[in-house]
Amino acid sequence: MKQLSDRYTFVARFLPAALVLLPAGLALAAWFPSRFDGWPLLIGLLTTGGMAALMAQIARDAGKKKESTLWTGWGGQPTVLQLRHRHSNLDQLTLKRYHSILAALVPGTSAWTPEEEKINPTAADDVYLTWTRYLREATRDREKFAVLFSENISYGFRRNLWSMKLSAVIIAIVSIAAVAARIGLALWTQQPVPPLAGVVAAINIILLFLWVFHFTPSWVRLPADAYAERLLASCEQLSSNVANPTERSSA
Repeated sequence: MKQLSDRYTFVARFLPAALVLLPAGLALAAWFPSRFDGWPLLIGLLTTGGMAALMAQIARDAGKKKESTLWTGWGGQPTVLQLRHRHSNLDQLTLKRYHSILAALVPGTSAWTPEEEKINPTAADDVYLTWTRYLREATRDREKFAVLFSENISYGFRRNLWSMKLSAVIIAIVSIAAVAARIGLALWTQQPVPPLAGVVAAINIILLFLWVFHFTPSWVRLPADAYAERLLASCEQLSSNVANPTERSSA
C-alpha cells in the first residue's frame, strides 16, 4: 500500500482508474459468484506493487493530456479566468487587491487595469500565467495550505475521471452485455437467475448513466474554480509572510 499512501495519488489518480475497471470486475462476479475466490488476490494486485503505480500514472497521464481541452472549452485556465477583469467571479476590490499583491510578490510584473487588459489581453494573460505558476510553487506545503490541497485533490479526481470517459463507457457497455448474457443463459437453461447478476446489472447501468450524463466538463469545472479561487486567496498569506520575515523563516 506504499504506492497509495499519498492522499492525492490515491484519491485523484488511483480511484478514477479503479472506477473505470469496476464494471468489469462486477461482471466477472456475476458470472462466477461462487467459484471466483480470487478477490483478495485481485485487490492485492491492484493496490500494491507496480500495478497501483501503473494505474495511478495512467489516470494522471489521461488527465494531463485532456486538461488543455477543458481549458479551451472554458476559455482559459481557471486561475487566469479569475485574474481577468472581464471574466473573474471576484468582486473588483478583491481582484484589484490580488493584482497588487501578486505584482509585489513576483518581480518584473505589475498590476493590470481593465483598460490595459482590454488593449493587450495576450500580454495580460502571460502575466496571469506567471502569477499562477508562482502561486503553485509557493503553496507546495500541504499542511500550511491544507484547504488548497483538498481542493486540488477534488479537481484532480474529477479531471482524471472525466479524461477516461471513453474507455469507461466502453467497459461499462461490454460489462452490461456480459451480465445480460449471464441472465439470458440462466433463463434459456431454465435455471434460477443469480440474484447478484441483477444487482450488478443495476449498478453498471447506473455507472454508465453517470459516465455519459454526469461526468462532464461542467462537473469538472466546479472544483477547478474552487481551487483557482483558493489558490489566488493564498497570495494574501504569502504576502503576510514576506512582510513578516520571522514568521516566514519559521514556517
